Amino acid sequence: YTGLKDSNGKEIYEGDIVNLSYEYEIRQYIVVWLEDRAGFWLTNLQNQEVVFDYPPFADDGEFEVIGNLFTKLTK
Repeated sequence: YTGLKDSNGKEIYEGDIVNLSYEYEIRQYIVVWLEDRAGFWLTNLQNQEVVFDYPPFADDGEFEVIGNLFTKLTK
């Protein structure tokens, strides 16, 4: 558990797929734990690259959980 909630009040966990409002568009990411950075980060849904240009989970309500790696997307 990341300790954060999305814009709907849902807890955000490792493996969750989230929508992130970013520069006038919505992008999808996977929440991952990086041991070498001791924190939760986002990876690009398409190519699994870690997104280092976005701070590791600012609690600003821009995230929306839409599914996880183990279930189908809900939206």
